[in-house]
Amino acid sequence: MISLHVPTLLFVTIVASVLVAAGLLVVGANRRREGLGWWALGLLLHALAYVLLAGRGQLPDVISIIVANMLTSGVFACLLGGVYQFLGRSMPWARMLVPVAITGVLFTAFLDDYPMRLVLTGVIYP
Repeated sequence: MISLHVPTLLFVTIVASVLVAAGLLVVGANRRREGLGWWALGLLLHALAYVLLAGRGQLPDVISIIVANMLTSGVFACLLGGVYQFLGRSMPWARMLVPVAITGVLFTAFLDDYPMRLVLTGVIYP
């Protein structure tokens, strides 16, 4: 059976997210209307969220749980913003920001309840 080393997987995910974000920023430098900047921002938030998640136990719970999960929710908000910008539609700010705020409230409320945080993670990030 293959044994996966979780810290290595986190590191690879962080590096890959940063590299793809950099590529999108380079390619999309002159294409602001195509949503690439939003996608790049989402990937950078993704990398930062994984850095905070990897710091679990060494960083305060507020940062490694609440902020990390809000950033992860923000990733999806940025991807949605990128799609809307690509389609030439106005930004759905409420659809982008409300889920991030709700994520913060819920993970704050259940900071000491690990099983409930697992349920929330399964519901928020299907």
